[in-house]
Amino acid sequence: MIQSFDAFRVKTELLTESHLIPDTMRTVRSLPLEGRKDVYLRERVQNQLVWYASKSEENNRKATLWYWITLGVQTIAALFALIQIAMPDLPDFVAFLTIIAIACTAWNQLRQHQELTKTYDLVAHDLLLLKERIRIADQEDVLGGLVKDTEETISREHTLWAAKHAH
Repeated sequence: MIQSFDAFRVKTELLTESHLIPDTMRTVRSLPLEGRKDVYLRERVQNQLVWYASKSEENNRKATLWYWITLGVQTIAALFALIQIAMPDLPDFVAFLTIIAIACTAWNQLRQHQELTKTYDLVAHDLLLLKERIRIADQEDVLGGLVKDTEETISREHTLWAAKHAH
């Protein structure tokens, strides 16, 4: 049993060293602390910061759009209600417009634009704080801890998103 475990360990180490780690990763790992920090900040943290900030803005625009559409339909329904009081012979559009306003509100709630705006904004804020802390890190262990924190921040949001969209 011990021999098979040792053989497995040796095979695993060979695969890890030769096939699973790309040359670019080896190059980055060989850089001094400042070089690795720069690559990580530029290629990972900044990339994620831009993505989360843009998603926050996109969801904010959608939430605002659906708010104004709903308000517009409600306003038109109210105007039709006032007109119908003065002219009772006109067809009743108030119920139809109210149903449309309810559908718009339901759609906005279903898509969770406001919640996503806040979630993505919070992750972007956390990443911005971590980015600054990484920028001033001057020790290997400190950088390692900050990278771990950064990846946990990104992973936490992604895990929550995946759980909500699993159904």
